[in-house]
Amino acid sequence: MVLSFSMILIWVSLLLYSGSFIPQIVVNYQIKSARGISDMFIWCYCTGYWLMLLYVFLQPFAYPYLIMVPIETGFMMVLLGQRLYYDGLKKSQGFNLAIVGSFAAILGMLYFVPVHQQLVANIAGWISFMAFAINPVPQLIKIFRTKTTFGFSFWFASLTAAAQVFELVGGVIECVPIPTLAMAVRGLIVYVFYWIFFAKYPAKR
Repeated sequence: MVLSFSMILIWVSLLLYSGSFIPQIVVNYQIKSARGISDMFIWCYCTGYWLMLLYVFLQPFAYPYLIMVPIETGFMMVLLGQRLYYDGLKKSQGFNLAIVGSFAAILGMLYFVPVHQQLVANIAGWISFMAFAINPVPQLIKIFRTKTTFGFSFWFASLTAAAQVFELVGGVIECVPIPTLAMAVRGLIVYVFYWIFFAKYPAKR
């Protein structure tokens, strides 16, 4: 089967999304902590990916999404596992409750899928979009307050931004749903702020 140009762009974007997690996972492993990432950032990312996983399987998405979004979700779970393992379950009970609450709520949404599949898909897609839209804010606030990017990978942010360029172009050609395109635009705007902060606040302990 010959892939269209737009489908190649989407594959590249999804591969970059998956690959973007690796530098952050490596940084966390090297410093034996996930303290460089805001808890709210992780919670929003987890919630967003869990809902995105539900969204792409309930909507008629292209096969690249059906293959790569579960992989991306798996990498996100590694980041969550590092946060819990390196920094301890007792560091923030509020964070633990938020994670459990989000997961339980999403499981509860599955109950309504047989009767209201399209409604559940739409809700999952838009809440996922909102979670991804919000998640950079606490990370930017954390960097601004601590005046350092220590523990937050430059390549994590950069590869994510590169993925969003490919996703935006490919998504426009393929006419993917609006929430998906909106997330790509949001990501590019956020990366400008990340770049400024990486330049202004060096990675010092």
